[in-house]
Amino acid sequence: MLYDVYAFQNLSFVFYLASQFLIFISLFLYYYKYFPEDIKEKIPLIFSLTLFVFLLILNESYNCKKMLNKYNNFPFHILVEITGIFIFYNICSIFSKL
Repeated sequence: MLYDVYAFQNLSFVFYLASQFLIFISLFLYYYKYFPEDIKEKIPLIFSLTLFVFLLILNESYNCKKMLNKYNNFPFHILVEITGIFIFYNICSIFSKL
């Protein structure tokens, strides 16, 4: 928890997201042996979708102005938000069955 507070206050947004992603993965790996088999089968999907959203956020944070100059009418941030909501819903639906 202290690392989370430190990362939020002192690191840039990209590094904060990377630390959150690593904490998320480490929690899954730590509790992996306690999960039922049907959830263990879905964990690689959760990892890949979470990594995909992380990469979308990285792309948006580094290339936002370039993308907006090239495609000024496309809502890039909404695409990232909708993808993140979809993944969050899937994670919650998977773990509501525990």
